[in-house]
Amino acid sequence: MSGASFIKSVTEHGIELFDRCLSTCFSPQCAGCHRAIETGNACEPCLELPILKPPFCIRCAEPTSENIGRCGSCKTRMARELFRIRSLWWLTPEVLVLWHRVKYGRRRDVAVTLKLLFQKQFERGFCPTSTLIPVPIFYRKQLERGFNQSEEVARWISRHTGEPVLVNGLLKSRATNSQAGLSRAQRLKNLRRSLYWNEKVAIPSRVLLIDDVLTTGSTLNHCAKVLARAGAKEISAWTLFRTPKWGFSS
Repeated sequence: MSGASFIKSVTEHGIELFDRCLSTCFSPQCAGCHRAIETGNACEPCLELPILKPPFCIRCAEPTSENIGRCGSCKTRMARELFRIRSLWWLTPEVLVLWHRVKYGRRRDVAVTLKLLFQKQFERGFCPTSTLIPVPIFYRKQLERGFNQSEEVARWISRHTGEPVLVNGLLKSRATNSQAGLSRAQRLKNLRRSLYWNEKVAIPSRVLLIDDVLTTGSTLNHCAKVLARAGAKEISAWTLFRTPKWGFSS
Protein backbone atom coordinates (compact mmCIF):
# COMPACT_ATOMS: atom_id res chain seq x y z
CA MET A 1 0.00 0.00 0.00
CA SER A 2 1.37 3.39 -0.96
CA GLY A 3 1.84 6.13 1.60
CA ALA A 4 -1.04 8.13 0.14
CA SER A 5 -3.37 5.11 0.24
CA PHE A 6 -2.37 4.34 3.82
CA ILE A 7 -3.04 7.91 4.94
CA LYS A 8 -6.41 7.88 3.12
CA SER A 9 -7.38 4.57 4.78
CA VAL A 10 -6.41 5.80 8.25
CA THR A 11 -8.26 9.08 7.69
CA GLU A 12 -11.43 7.33 6.54
CA HIS A 13 -11.27 4.92 9.48
CA GLY A 14 -10.73 7.84 11.85
CA ILE A 15 -13.71 9.75 10.46
CA GLU A 16 -15.92 6.65 10.74
CA LEU A 17 -14.81 6.12 14.35
CA PHE A 18 -15.40 9.79 15.14
CA ASP A 19 -18.90 9.60 13.62
CA ARG A 20 -19.69 6.55 15.77
CA CYS A 21 -18.52 8.38 18.89
CA LEU A 22 -20.66 11.39 18.04
CA SER A 23 -23.65 9.13 17.36
CA THR A 24 -23.18 7.36 20.71
CA CYS A 25 -22.65 10.55 22.71
CA PHE A 26 -25.31 12.71 21.13
CA SER A 27 -28.04 10.34 19.92
CA PRO A 28 -31.27 10.48 21.95
CA GLN A 29 -31.23 8.33 25.08
CA CYS A 30 -34.13 6.87 27.02
CA ALA A 31 -34.70 8.91 30.17
CA GLY A 32 -35.41 5.69 32.05
CA CYS A 33 -32.75 3.14 31.06
CA HIS A 34 -30.38 5.34 28.97
CA ARG A 35 -30.59 3.07 25.93
CA ALA A 36 -30.09 4.82 22.60
CA ILE A 37 -33.38 5.60 20.90
CA GLU A 38 -34.19 7.06 17.50
CA THR A 39 -36.80 9.60 18.60
CA GLY A 40 -38.58 10.81 21.70
CA ASN A 41 -37.31 10.68 25.27
CA ALA A 42 -38.11 7.15 26.46
CA CYS A 43 -38.04 3.67 24.95
CA GLU A 44 -41.12 1.48 24.54
CA PRO A 45 -40.32 -0.93 27.42
CA CYS A 46 -39.98 1.98 29.86
CA LEU A 47 -43.27 3.45 28.62
CA GLU A 48 -45.22 0.23 29.17
CA LEU A 49 -47.13 1.70 32.11
CA PRO A 50 -49.28 -1.00 33.74
CA ILE A 51 -52.82 0.22 34.42
CA LEU A 52 -54.43 -0.63 37.75
CA LYS A 53 -57.44 -2.76 36.83
CA PRO A 54 -60.17 -4.66 38.73
CA PRO A 55 -60.74 -6.81 40.62
CA PHE A 56 -60.05 -4.55 43.57
CA CYS A 57 -61.68 -3.09 46.65
CA ILE A 58 -64.29 -0.60 45.47
CA ARG A 59 -63.34 1.82 48.24
CA CYS A 60 -59.53 1.82 48.35
CA ALA A 61 -58.65 -0.01 45.07
CA GLU A 62 -56.45 -2.53 46.87
CA PRO A 63 -56.17 -5.58 44.54
CA THR A 64 -58.41 -8.46 45.60
CA SER A 65 -59.54 -11.78 44.15
CA GLU A 66 -62.93 -10.23 43.36
CA ASN A 67 -64.56 -6.80 43.52
CA ILE A 68 -65.67 -6.12 47.09
CA GLY A 69 -67.18 -3.09 48.79
CA ARG A 70 -64.65 -2.76 51.59
CA CYS A 71 -61.51 -4.79 52.25
CA GLY A 72 -59.74 -5.41 55.53
CA SER A 73 -56.90 -3.08 54.56
CA CYS A 74 -59.11 -0.04 54.01
CA LYS A 75 -61.03 -0.74 57.24
CA THR A 76 -57.83 -0.41 59.26
CA ARG A 77 -55.67 2.01 57.21
CA MET A 78 -58.04 4.34 55.36
CA ALA A 79 -59.43 7.41 57.11
CA ARG A 80 -63.22 7.39 57.54
CA GLU A 81 -63.26 10.89 56.00
CA LEU A 82 -61.98 9.46 52.71
CA PHE A 83 -64.80 8.10 50.56
CA ARG A 84 -62.85 6.47 47.74
CA ILE A 85 -59.37 6.19 46.22
CA ARG A 86 -58.35 5.44 42.64
CA SER A 87 -54.98 5.34 40.83
CA LEU A 88 -54.12 5.04 37.15
CA TRP A 89 -50.77 3.22 36.91
CA TRP A 90 -48.69 0.86 39.02
CA LEU A 91 -45.36 2.32 40.06
CA THR A 92 -42.91 -0.21 38.60
CA PRO A 93 -39.12 0.36 38.85
CA GLU A 94 -39.05 1.65 35.25
CA VAL A 95 -41.94 4.04 35.87
CA LEU A 96 -40.34 5.20 39.12
CA VAL A 97 -37.16 6.21 37.29
CA LEU A 98 -39.14 8.11 34.65
CA TRP A 99 -41.25 9.94 37.23
CA HIS A 100 -38.16 10.90 39.24
CA ARG A 101 -36.75 12.42 36.06
CA VAL A 102 -39.84 14.65 36.03
CA LYS A 103 -40.14 15.25 39.77
CA TYR A 104 -36.50 15.88 40.67
CA GLY A 105 -34.75 16.28 37.32
CA ARG A 106 -37.14 18.83 35.78
CA ARG A 107 -37.50 16.73 32.63
CA ARG A 108 -40.57 18.48 31.26
CA ASP A 109 -40.18 16.59 27.98
CA VAL A 110 -40.76 13.32 29.85
CA ALA A 111 -43.75 14.90 31.59
CA VAL A 112 -45.24 15.76 28.20
CA THR A 113 -44.85 12.13 27.07
CA LEU A 114 -46.52 10.84 30.24
CA LYS A 115 -49.28 13.40 29.82
CA LEU A 116 -50.04 12.08 26.32
CA LEU A 117 -50.24 8.52 27.69
CA PHE A 118 -52.46 9.77 30.51
CA GLN A 119 -54.86 11.35 28.01
CA LYS A 120 -55.21 8.01 26.21
CA GLN A 121 -55.67 5.89 29.34
CA PHE A 122 -57.50 8.11 31.83
CA GLU A 123 -61.12 7.13 32.45
CA ARG A 124 -63.51 9.80 33.59
CA GLY A 125 -65.24 7.22 35.78
CA PHE A 126 -62.29 7.57 38.15
CA CYS A 127 -63.31 11.16 38.77
CA PRO A 128 -66.75 12.12 40.12
CA THR A 129 -67.83 15.74 39.60
CA SER A 130 -65.68 17.49 42.18
CA THR A 131 -63.32 20.36 42.83
CA LEU A 132 -59.76 19.13 42.25
CA ILE A 133 -57.42 19.93 45.16
CA PRO A 134 -53.76 18.94 44.73
CA VAL A 135 -51.77 17.82 47.76
CA PRO A 136 -49.64 20.89 48.57
CA ILE A 137 -45.89 21.11 49.07
CA PHE A 138 -44.09 23.71 51.16
CA TYR A 139 -43.53 26.94 49.25
CA ARG A 140 -39.73 26.75 49.54
CA LYS A 141 -39.70 23.28 48.03
CA GLN A 142 -41.96 24.48 45.23
CA LEU A 143 -39.58 27.36 44.53
CA GLU A 144 -36.62 24.95 44.44
CA ARG A 145 -38.37 22.38 42.26
CA GLY A 146 -40.14 24.94 40.08
CA PHE A 147 -43.55 23.25 40.30
CA ASN A 148 -45.81 21.07 42.44
CA GLN A 149 -46.11 17.71 40.69
CA SER A 150 -49.56 17.04 42.21
CA GLU A 151 -50.81 20.38 40.89
CA GLU A 152 -49.50 19.47 37.42
CA VAL A 153 -51.45 16.20 37.53
CA ALA A 154 -54.56 18.04 38.74
CA ARG A 155 -54.33 20.37 35.74
CA TRP A 156 -54.01 17.36 33.40
CA ILE A 157 -57.29 16.03 34.82
CA SER A 158 -58.93 19.46 34.70
CA ARG A 159 -58.14 19.88 30.99
CA HIS A 160 -59.52 16.41 30.36
CA THR A 161 -62.71 16.73 32.43
CA GLY A 162 -63.43 20.44 32.85
CA GLU A 163 -63.43 20.18 36.66
CA PRO A 164 -61.96 23.23 38.47
CA VAL A 165 -58.59 23.16 40.29
CA LEU A 166 -58.29 24.91 43.67
CA VAL A 167 -54.68 25.52 44.74
CA ASN A 168 -54.87 28.15 47.49
CA GLY A 169 -57.17 26.36 49.92
CA LEU A 170 -55.22 23.39 51.30
CA LEU A 171 -51.80 24.69 52.33
CA LYS A 172 -48.63 23.36 53.92
CA SER A 173 -47.45 25.24 57.00
CA ARG A 174 -43.94 23.84 57.33
CA ALA A 175 -41.30 21.85 55.53
CA THR A 176 -41.37 18.09 56.09
CA ASN A 177 -38.90 15.35 55.29
CA SER A 178 -39.40 13.33 52.13
CA GLN A 179 -41.91 10.55 52.68
CA ALA A 180 -39.86 8.16 50.54
CA GLY A 181 -38.44 5.29 52.55
CA LEU A 182 -40.39 6.11 55.74
CA SER A 183 -42.60 3.61 57.52
CA ARG A 184 -46.30 4.34 57.96
CA ALA A 185 -45.73 5.46 61.56
CA GLN A 186 -42.85 7.71 60.51
CA ARG A 187 -44.96 9.21 57.72
CA LEU A 188 -47.77 10.04 60.13
CA LYS A 189 -45.32 11.71 62.54
CA ASN A 190 -43.70 13.61 59.68
CA LEU A 191 -47.08 15.00 58.53
CA ARG A 192 -48.36 16.00 61.98
CA ARG A 193 -49.64 19.61 62.06
CA SER A 194 -48.13 20.30 58.63
CA LEU A 195 -51.38 21.05 56.71
CA TYR A 196 -54.21 23.51 57.19
CA TRP A 197 -57.16 25.01 55.33
CA ASN A 198 -57.01 28.67 54.31
CA GLU A 199 -60.06 30.16 56.03
CA LYS A 200 -60.25 32.93 53.41
CA VAL A 201 -61.24 30.32 50.83
CA ALA A 202 -64.69 28.68 50.78
CA ILE A 203 -64.43 24.92 51.21
CA PRO A 204 -66.04 22.93 48.35
CA SER A 205 -68.69 20.43 49.33
CA ARG A 206 -67.24 17.67 47.11
CA VAL A 207 -63.48 17.32 46.76
CA LEU A 208 -61.18 15.12 44.72
CA LEU A 209 -57.70 15.12 46.28
CA ILE A 210 -54.92 14.73 43.71
CA ASP A 211 -51.44 13.35 44.41
CA ASP A 212 -48.75 11.84 42.22
CA VAL A 213 -48.03 8.62 44.15
CA LEU A 214 -49.99 6.53 46.67
CA THR A 215 -47.75 4.44 48.90
CA THR A 216 -49.26 3.96 52.38
CA GLY A 217 -52.08 6.51 52.05
CA SER A 218 -50.82 8.54 55.02
CA THR A 219 -50.69 11.82 53.11
CA LEU A 220 -54.14 11.43 51.58
CA ASN A 221 -55.63 10.42 54.93
CA HIS A 222 -54.12 13.47 56.64
CA CYS A 223 -55.37 15.79 53.90
CA ALA A 224 -58.87 14.27 54.12
CA LYS A 225 -59.05 14.91 57.87
CA VAL A 226 -58.07 18.58 57.36
CA LEU A 227 -60.64 19.01 54.58
CA ALA A 228 -63.40 17.34 56.62
CA ARG A 229 -62.71 19.62 59.58
CA ALA A 230 -62.95 22.59 57.21
CA GLY A 231 -66.42 21.45 56.08
CA ALA A 232 -66.02 19.26 52.99
CA LYS A 233 -68.85 16.71 52.80
CA GLU A 234 -67.47 14.13 50.35
CA ILE A 235 -63.75 13.58 49.86
CA SER A 236 -62.27 11.17 47.33
CA ALA A 237 -58.69 10.83 46.12
CA TRP A 238 -56.96 10.08 42.82
CA THR A 239 -53.29 9.44 42.19
CA LEU A 240 -51.27 9.01 39.04
CA PHE A 241 -49.31 6.04 40.45
CA ARG A 242 -49.79 3.42 43.14
CA THR A 243 -46.89 1.61 44.81
CA PRO A 244 -47.39 -2.16 45.10
CA LYS A 245 -47.21 -3.35 48.71
CA TRP A 246 -44.36 -5.64 47.71
CA GLY A 247 -42.63 -2.96 45.70
CA PHE A 248 -41.10 0.42 45.62
CA SER A 249 -41.20 3.82 47.29
CA SER A 250 -41.52 7.29 45.81
